[in-house]
Amino acid sequence: MKDRANEGNAEMAIDGSRRLRELFSRLAAGDIESFLSGCRDDLVLRACSPRGVTPVHRDRLAGWLAAMSALTGDTLDTRVCLMLLGTPL
Repeated sequence: MKDRANEGNAEMAIDGSRRLRELFSRLAAGDIESFLSGCRDDLVLRACSPRGVTPVHRDRLAGWLAAMSALTGDTLDTRVCLMLLGTPL
């Protein structure tokens, strides 16, 4: 007998994973508005550097990315490390 609850949870996890890949591919492509439109209002990204970790709240992300790009002469190198905290998708 199959456990339908576990099947449903697995499907939700796959859908959530696909959604996250889609969202972060939008961000990587520079489509910040499209990325943000798929995110919750309480989104906080954490930017890591040799000097420490900087929290970047959703409403400040576009400005922060623009400032970092300007500081690096458009050579900003970014990587996404995904950590899920709190409630599942």
